[in-house]
Amino acid sequence: MKRPITPFLIVAVFFASTACRERPLPEAQAMPEPGGWLMPPQIESVVVEGAGLNLRGRSAPLGRVAVGDPGGQAYAVAADGEGRFELRIPRPARDTLFVVEGRAGQQSYPAPYRLLVAADPSGPIGLVSIGAPTRRLDPGPALDAVDTDGRAALVSGRARAGSQVIVRSGRESEATADREGRWTVAVAGGVETIEVAGQVFTPTSVPPGREGALEPVAGGWQVSWRAPDGARQTTWFPDRRTIQTQPAGLIGQR
Repeated sequence: MKRPITPFLIVAVFFASTACRERPLPEAQAMPEPGGWLMPPQIESVVVEGAGLNLRGRSAPLGRVAVGDPGGQAYAVAADGEGRFELRIPRPARDTLFVVEGRAGQQSYPAPYRLLVAADPSGPIGLVSIGAPTRRLDPGPALDAVDTDGRAALVSGRARAGSQVIVRSGRESEATADREGRWTVAVAGGVETIEVAGQVFTPTSVPPGREGALEPVAGGWQVSWRAPDGARQTTWFPDRRTIQTQPAGLIGQR
């Protein structure tokens, strides 16, 4: 049975990693919290540096963070005493959904998302999760992504922290950007056009091809993938180079 997308659900994903490239761990190692729980890694930014990507974020202090591709290649690094980590990986030659997990001893703690990296330098980079809004990390327009399971959609983007964002898609909805400037609006049914911040977006949906493949479609890119429990989600990313702008006065942010 498919999960509805409107409640933000979390799915854990696992991978078997080989050929790890790690920095030496400090003598002290992260230990799970009482009850056996350890904070999964949270990637906060991805910076393109030449032919590589520099991933920065937070994890359990002194824990390891591992990032692996579907082919089994994995890269790992130790977080510092405050839980900050920085990991450089090669930019993939093909569109890739990386799996991210934290490790402490023999235990692994999967992050509730996958890291999507487009091979095309103009393509999107973001964190995609089943039942949750995509967290886009590359520069984009006012609308970051539209996530759908075929029955409902999550429309998300970035704006000035604390500002009010008006989204028009059949009806008008309002959201407040959080302290990081991110906002999300849930929309029932299909989405044909979206207007936000004076820009008009037309999400394009095509039958999914190869699982996890990032496909160029009219106005942007689309990726469709399935979680281990069978739930499927499709995400559309608008291309900032093809956005229409409405005349002055039709502003979706205030």
